[in-house]
Amino acid sequence: MFSPCPTPTNRTSLTLSLIAAATALTLTGCGGGGGSQGFAFAPTPVPQAPAPVAQAPITQAPAPVVEAPAPDAGGAPAPAPAPAPAPDTGGSAPPPAPAPAPGPAPGPAPAPAPGPAPAPVPKTWRDADCSHPGTALPACSTNFSDHDAKVSVVADNGVNVLQLETGHAPNTTPSANNQAVGNKAVFGLTFLDKMKLTDFPGISFKMKLNTDDTTTAGDAYVNYAISRDCTGAGWMNLVTVSKDMVIDGPDDDGYFTYTARIDEVKWAKTGTAAFPNATNPLLNGSNGTGGVLTLKAFTDAYPDACIYNYPHLPAGVTPAVVINLGQSNTDTDKKSWVKELKIGDVTVF
Repeated sequence: MFSPCPTPTNRTSLTLSLIAAATALTLTGCGGGGGSQGFAFAPTPVPQAPAPVAQAPITQAPAPVVEAPAPDAGGAPAPAPAPAPAPDTGGSAPPPAPAPAPGPAPGPAPAPAPGPAPAPVPKTWRDADCSHPGTALPACSTNFSDHDAKVSVVADNGVNVLQLETGHAPNTTPSANNQAVGNKAVFGLTFLDKMKLTDFPGISFKMKLNTDDTTTAGDAYVNYAISRDCTGAGWMNLVTVSKDMVIDGPDDDGYFTYTARIDEVKWAKTGTAAFPNATNPLLNGSNGTGGVLTLKAFTDAYPDACIYNYPHLPAGVTPAVVINLGQSNTDTDKKSWVKELKIGDVTVF
Protein backbone atom coordinates (compact mmCIF):
# COMPACT_ATOMS: atom_id res chain seq x y z
CA MET A 1 0.00 0.00 0.00
CA PHE A 2 0.94 3.60 -0.40
CA SER A 3 3.22 4.77 2.37
CA PRO A 4 3.09 8.38 3.46
CA CYS A 5 6.56 8.19 4.68
CA PRO A 6 9.16 9.26 2.18
CA THR A 7 11.59 6.82 0.75
CA PRO A 8 14.64 7.47 -1.37
CA THR A 9 12.93 5.97 -4.35
CA ASN A 10 9.95 8.24 -4.48
CA ARG A 11 11.79 11.52 -4.34
CA THR A 12 10.71 13.98 -6.86
CA SER A 13 12.66 16.70 -8.58
CA LEU A 14 11.37 19.37 -6.20
CA THR A 15 13.90 21.63 -4.77
CA LEU A 16 15.77 20.65 -1.79
CA SER A 17 14.15 23.24 0.31
CA LEU A 18 10.68 21.89 -0.30
CA ILE A 19 11.81 18.33 0.32
CA ALA A 20 13.44 19.28 3.54
CA ALA A 21 10.39 21.06 4.80
CA ALA A 22 8.00 18.26 3.85
CA THR A 23 10.29 15.59 5.21
CA ALA A 24 10.61 17.30 8.54
CA LEU A 25 6.85 17.37 8.88
CA THR A 26 6.54 13.68 7.85
CA LEU A 27 9.16 12.47 10.18
CA THR A 28 7.44 14.11 12.99
CA GLY A 29 4.34 12.13 12.13
CA CYS A 30 6.19 8.85 11.58
CA GLY A 31 8.15 8.72 14.78
CA GLY A 32 11.34 10.07 13.29
CA GLY A 33 14.67 8.67 14.38
CA GLY A 34 16.44 5.57 13.14
CA GLY A 35 14.83 2.59 11.42
CA SER A 36 15.26 0.72 8.24
CA GLN A 37 12.45 2.55 6.54
CA GLY A 38 13.84 6.14 6.80
CA PHE A 39 16.82 8.39 6.94
CA ALA A 40 18.19 10.24 9.90
CA PHE A 41 18.23 14.12 9.55
CA ALA A 42 20.14 16.67 11.45
CA PRO A 43 18.00 18.78 13.72
CA THR A 44 19.30 22.04 12.22
CA PRO A 45 16.32 23.97 10.83
CA VAL A 46 16.32 24.75 7.15
CA PRO A 47 15.11 28.27 6.16
CA GLN A 48 12.08 28.32 4.00
CA ALA A 49 12.41 29.98 0.61
CA PRO A 50 9.47 32.08 -0.62
CA ALA A 51 7.13 30.49 -3.03
CA PRO A 52 7.94 31.32 -6.61
CA VAL A 53 5.88 34.14 -8.11
CA ALA A 54 4.00 33.25 -11.23
CA GLN A 55 5.31 35.23 -14.17
CA ALA A 56 2.76 37.47 -15.91
CA PRO A 57 2.17 36.64 -19.52
CA ILE A 58 4.43 38.62 -21.86
CA THR A 59 2.63 41.19 -24.06
CA GLN A 60 3.83 43.38 -26.99
CA ALA A 61 3.33 46.77 -25.23
CA PRO A 62 6.29 49.15 -25.76
CA ALA A 63 8.60 49.78 -22.92
CA PRO A 64 7.72 52.89 -20.98
CA VAL A 65 9.81 55.98 -21.81
CA VAL A 66 11.70 57.07 -18.80
CA GLU A 67 12.42 60.81 -18.77
CA ALA A 68 15.88 61.81 -17.75
CA PRO A 69 15.88 63.88 -14.58
CA ALA A 70 16.52 67.60 -15.04
CA PRO A 71 20.04 68.63 -14.07
CA ASP A 72 20.37 70.10 -10.66
CA ALA A 73 20.76 73.91 -11.01
CA GLY A 74 21.88 74.48 -7.50
CA GLY A 75 18.45 74.25 -5.93
CA ALA A 76 16.69 76.58 -8.42
CA PRO A 77 13.24 75.39 -9.49
CA ALA A 78 13.00 73.90 -12.92
CA PRO A 79 11.60 76.29 -15.59
CA ALA A 80 7.90 76.02 -16.32
CA PRO A 81 7.14 74.07 -19.45
CA ALA A 82 6.15 76.05 -22.52
CA PRO A 83 2.41 76.17 -23.20
CA ALA A 84 1.15 73.62 -25.65
CA PRO A 85 0.34 74.98 -29.13
CA ALA A 86 -3.28 75.76 -29.89
CA PRO A 87 -5.04 72.90 -31.60
CA ASP A 88 -5.40 73.10 -35.32
CA THR A 89 -9.01 73.88 -36.12
CA GLY A 90 -8.58 73.11 -39.77
CA GLY A 91 -9.06 76.74 -40.87
CA SER A 92 -6.67 78.95 -42.80
CA ALA A 93 -6.57 81.81 -40.29
CA PRO A 94 -3.09 82.38 -38.84
CA PRO A 95 -2.59 81.93 -35.11
CA PRO A 96 -3.18 85.11 -33.10
CA ALA A 97 -0.22 87.46 -32.81
CA PRO A 98 1.49 87.51 -29.45
CA ALA A 99 0.58 90.34 -27.15
CA PRO A 100 2.98 93.32 -27.55
CA ALA A 101 5.55 93.79 -24.89
CA PRO A 102 4.74 96.73 -22.61
CA GLY A 103 6.57 99.89 -23.67
CA PRO A 104 7.47 103.04 -21.77
CA ALA A 105 4.68 105.18 -20.47
CA PRO A 106 3.55 107.71 -23.13
CA GLY A 107 4.84 111.21 -22.63
CA PRO A 108 3.13 114.46 -23.64
CA ALA A 109 1.94 114.56 -27.23
CA PRO A 110 4.41 116.36 -29.52
CA ALA A 111 3.41 119.79 -30.71
CA PRO A 112 1.93 119.75 -34.21
CA ALA A 113 4.27 120.76 -37.00
CA PRO A 114 3.75 124.37 -38.01
CA GLY A 115 1.68 124.75 -41.16
CA PRO A 116 2.28 127.21 -43.94
CA ALA A 117 2.29 130.81 -42.90
CA PRO A 118 -0.97 132.54 -43.57
CA ALA A 119 -1.05 134.79 -46.58
CA PRO A 120 -0.49 138.43 -45.67
CA VAL A 121 -3.54 140.61 -45.55
CA PRO A 122 -3.77 142.63 -48.78
CA LYS A 123 -2.61 146.16 -48.20
CA THR A 124 -4.70 149.18 -48.94
CA TRP A 125 -3.44 152.57 -49.94
CA ARG A 126 -3.40 153.48 -46.24
CA ASP A 127 -0.70 150.86 -45.63
CA ALA A 128 1.71 152.30 -48.18
CA ASP A 129 5.31 152.78 -47.04
CA CYS A 130 5.95 156.50 -47.35
CA SER A 131 9.01 156.60 -45.14
CA HIS A 132 11.74 158.99 -46.25
CA PRO A 133 15.06 158.51 -44.42
CA GLY A 134 17.56 161.30 -44.76
CA THR A 135 17.24 163.26 -47.99
CA ALA A 136 15.63 160.42 -49.97
CA LEU A 137 12.22 160.87 -51.53
CA PRO A 138 9.34 159.07 -49.79
CA ALA A 139 9.29 155.34 -50.61
CA CYS A 140 5.78 155.65 -52.05
CA SER A 141 6.81 158.36 -54.53
CA THR A 142 9.03 159.05 -57.52
CA ASN A 143 10.68 161.92 -59.34
CA PHE A 144 8.78 161.98 -62.65
CA SER A 145 10.12 165.31 -63.92
CA ASP A 146 10.87 166.24 -67.52
CA HIS A 147 14.35 166.98 -68.81
CA ASP A 148 16.31 169.26 -66.43
CA ALA A 149 13.47 169.75 -63.95
CA LYS A 150 13.65 167.76 -60.72
CA VAL A 151 12.25 167.05 -57.27
CA SER A 152 14.58 166.74 -54.28
CA VAL A 153 14.58 166.93 -50.47
CA VAL A 154 16.15 170.02 -48.94
CA ALA A 155 16.16 171.65 -45.51
CA ASP A 156 14.15 174.81 -44.84
CA ASN A 157 14.61 176.29 -41.37
CA GLY A 158 15.68 172.87 -40.07
CA VAL A 159 12.73 171.03 -41.62
CA ASN A 160 12.98 168.66 -44.58
CA VAL A 161 10.78 169.78 -47.48
CA LEU A 162 10.24 168.80 -51.11
CA GLN A 163 11.77 171.21 -53.59
CA LEU A 164 10.27 171.32 -57.11
CA GLU A 165 12.28 173.27 -59.66
CA THR A 166 12.22 173.60 -63.41
CA GLY A 167 15.01 174.31 -65.88
CA HIS A 168 15.17 177.19 -68.30
CA ALA A 169 16.65 175.58 -71.40
CA PRO A 170 14.14 174.67 -74.14
CA ASN A 171 14.23 171.12 -75.55
CA THR A 172 13.39 169.91 -79.03
CA THR A 173 13.03 166.23 -78.07
CA PRO A 174 9.96 165.23 -76.02
CA SER A 175 10.76 163.80 -72.59
CA ALA A 176 10.35 160.09 -71.91
CA ASN A 177 8.01 160.74 -68.97
CA ASN A 178 5.37 163.17 -70.24
CA GLN A 179 6.39 163.70 -73.85
CA ALA A 180 7.01 167.34 -72.89
CA VAL A 181 9.55 169.58 -74.57
CA GLY A 182 9.60 171.89 -71.56
CA ASN A 183 11.06 171.37 -68.09
CA LYS A 184 8.20 170.44 -65.78
CA ALA A 185 8.92 169.34 -62.21
CA VAL A 186 6.69 166.38 -61.30
CA PHE A 187 6.39 164.60 -57.94
CA GLY A 188 4.56 161.28 -58.57
CA LEU A 189 2.50 159.08 -56.19
CA THR A 190 1.82 155.52 -57.33
CA PHE A 191 0.19 153.93 -54.27
CA LEU A 192 -3.32 155.25 -55.03
CA ASP A 193 -3.70 152.96 -58.06
CA LYS A 194 -7.31 151.70 -58.54
CA MET A 195 -8.79 153.70 -55.67
CA LYS A 196 -12.46 154.43 -56.40
CA LEU A 197 -12.97 158.13 -56.98
CA THR A 198 -15.91 158.02 -54.57
CA ASP A 199 -13.48 156.78 -51.87
CA PHE A 200 -10.86 159.45 -52.48
CA PRO A 201 -10.56 161.47 -49.24
CA GLY A 202 -8.93 164.48 -50.88
CA ILE A 203 -5.47 166.01 -50.75
CA SER A 204 -3.84 168.73 -48.66
CA PHE A 205 -0.33 170.14 -48.35
CA LYS A 206 1.59 173.20 -47.31
CA MET A 207 3.37 175.05 -50.11
CA LYS A 208 5.55 178.11 -50.48
CA LEU A 209 6.16 179.68 -53.90
CA ASN A 210 9.43 181.24 -54.84
CA THR A 211 9.12 185.01 -55.31
CA ASP A 212 12.49 185.60 -56.97
CA ASP A 213 11.59 184.15 -60.37
CA THR A 214 8.56 183.76 -62.63
CA THR A 215 6.62 181.36 -60.34
CA THR A 216 2.88 182.11 -59.94
CA ALA A 217 -0.03 180.44 -58.14
CA GLY A 218 -1.21 178.98 -61.44
CA ASP A 219 2.08 177.11 -61.96
CA ALA A 220 1.39 174.59 -59.21
CA TYR A 221 -1.39 171.99 -59.61
CA VAL A 222 -2.33 168.34 -59.04
CA ASN A 223 -3.25 165.89 -61.81
CA TYR A 224 -5.15 162.58 -61.43
CA ALA A 225 -5.24 159.90 -64.15
CA ILE A 226 -8.79 158.47 -64.18
CA SER A 227 -10.24 155.34 -65.78
CA ARG A 228 -14.01 155.83 -66.04
CA ASP A 229 -14.84 152.12 -65.61
CA CYS A 230 -11.68 151.20 -63.62
CA THR A 231 -10.52 148.74 -66.28
CA GLY A 232 -7.78 150.84 -67.84
CA ALA A 233 -10.13 152.32 -70.44
CA GLY A 234 -12.08 155.58 -70.72
CA TRP A 235 -9.13 157.71 -69.71
CA MET A 236 -9.54 161.21 -68.34
CA ASN A 237 -7.15 163.63 -66.68
CA LEU A 238 -8.59 165.52 -63.71
CA VAL A 239 -6.86 168.61 -62.39
CA THR A 240 -7.01 170.88 -59.35
CA VAL A 241 -5.00 174.08 -59.65
CA SER A 242 -3.60 175.49 -56.40
CA LYS A 243 -5.28 178.89 -56.87
CA ASP A 244 -8.69 177.12 -56.97
CA MET A 245 -8.16 175.16 -53.74
CA VAL A 246 -9.13 176.24 -50.22
CA ILE A 247 -6.15 178.27 -49.01
CA ASP A 248 -5.21 178.95 -45.37
CA GLY A 249 -2.15 180.59 -43.82
CA PRO A 250 0.61 181.39 -44.06
CA ASP A 251 2.48 179.77 -41.18
CA ASP A 252 5.62 181.24 -39.57
CA ASP A 253 7.79 179.97 -42.43
CA GLY A 254 5.59 181.42 -45.18
CA TYR A 255 3.78 178.16 -46.15
CA PHE A 256 0.12 178.27 -47.12
CA THR A 257 -2.15 175.22 -46.68
CA TYR A 258 -3.93 174.06 -49.85
CA THR A 259 -6.85 171.64 -49.65
CA ALA A 260 -9.07 169.97 -52.25
CA ARG A 261 -11.70 167.54 -50.98
CA ILE A 262 -13.93 165.53 -53.27
CA ASP A 263 -17.07 167.39 -52.23
CA GLU A 264 -15.63 170.85 -52.97
CA VAL A 265 -15.90 172.93 -56.12
CA LYS A 266 -12.26 172.44 -57.00
CA TRP A 267 -12.31 169.92 -59.86
CA ALA A 268 -11.95 170.19 -63.62
CA LYS A 269 -10.42 168.27 -66.50
CA THR A 270 -7.43 169.16 -68.60
CA GLY A 271 -8.02 170.87 -71.91
CA THR A 272 -10.70 173.43 -72.71
CA ALA A 273 -13.75 171.34 -73.63
CA ALA A 274 -16.35 170.36 -71.06
CA PHE A 275 -17.20 166.68 -70.53
CA PRO A 276 -19.27 165.23 -72.06
CA ASN A 277 -20.32 168.52 -73.66
CA ALA A 278 -21.00 172.16 -72.87
CA THR A 279 -24.78 171.57 -72.72
CA ASN A 280 -24.48 168.89 -70.06
CA PRO A 281 -21.09 169.46 -68.39
CA LEU A 282 -20.29 166.86 -65.77
CA LEU A 283 -16.82 168.40 -65.68
CA ASN A 284 -15.59 171.62 -67.21
CA GLY A 285 -12.23 172.09 -68.87
CA SER A 286 -9.67 173.77 -66.63
CA ASN A 287 -9.65 176.82 -68.88
CA GLY A 288 -13.19 176.45 -70.17
CA THR A 289 -16.22 178.59 -69.59
CA GLY A 290 -17.87 177.94 -66.25
CA GLY A 291 -14.70 177.14 -64.34
CA VAL A 292 -14.43 174.20 -61.94
CA LEU A 293 -17.19 171.89 -60.70
CA THR A 294 -17.66 169.31 -57.96
CA LEU A 295 -17.21 165.61 -58.75
CA LYS A 296 -20.71 164.71 -57.56
CA ALA A 297 -22.40 164.73 -61.00
CA PHE A 298 -19.45 162.90 -62.55
CA THR A 299 -19.32 160.08 -59.96
CA ASP A 300 -23.13 159.68 -60.14
CA ALA A 301 -22.76 159.02 -63.87
CA TYR A 302 -19.59 156.91 -63.47
CA PRO A 303 -19.73 155.19 -60.06
CA ASP A 304 -16.88 152.81 -60.97
CA ALA A 305 -14.47 155.57 -61.99
CA CYS A 306 -11.14 155.19 -60.21
CA ILE A 307 -7.67 156.64 -59.95
CA TYR A 308 -5.46 154.49 -62.18
CA ASN A 309 -1.72 154.37 -62.89
CA TYR A 310 -1.49 155.12 -66.59
CA PRO A 311 0.43 152.55 -68.70
CA HIS A 312 2.57 154.88 -70.74
CA LEU A 313 5.47 154.01 -73.01
CA PRO A 314 8.37 154.50 -73.22
CA ALA A 315 8.32 155.66 -69.60
CA GLY A 316 6.47 152.55 -68.41
CA VAL A 317 3.81 153.77 -65.98
CA THR A 318 2.70 157.29 -65.28
CA PRO A 319 1.91 157.79 -61.56
CA ALA A 320 -1.83 158.14 -60.97
CA VAL A 321 -1.44 161.27 -58.84
CA VAL A 322 1.19 163.92 -59.55
CA ILE A 323 2.03 167.32 -58.10
CA ASN A 324 3.32 169.57 -60.87
CA LEU A 325 5.24 172.79 -61.17
CA GLY A 326 5.31 174.30 -64.66
CA GLN A 327 3.72 173.32 -67.94
CA SER A 328 4.78 170.95 -70.69
CA ASN A 329 6.44 173.82 -72.54
CA THR A 330 7.99 175.67 -69.57
CA ASP A 331 11.48 176.98 -70.30
CA THR A 332 11.90 179.49 -67.48
CA ASP A 333 13.05 179.06 -63.88
CA LYS A 334 10.35 178.21 -61.37
CA LYS A 335 10.59 176.85 -57.86
CA SER A 336 8.30 175.84 -54.99
CA TRP A 337 8.57 173.95 -51.69
CA VAL A 338 6.06 171.48 -50.28
CA LYS A 339 5.70 169.91 -46.82
CA GLU A 340 3.05 168.11 -44.72
CA LEU A 341 1.60 166.42 -47.79
CA LYS A 342 -1.43 164.25 -46.90
CA ILE A 343 -3.94 162.03 -48.69
CA GLY A 344 -6.84 162.08 -46.26
CA ASP A 345 -5.20 161.35 -42.90
CA VAL A 346 -2.19 159.52 -44.39
CA THR A 347 1.01 161.59 -44.35
CA VAL A 348 3.05 161.14 -47.54
CA PHE A 349 5.81 163.58 -46.60
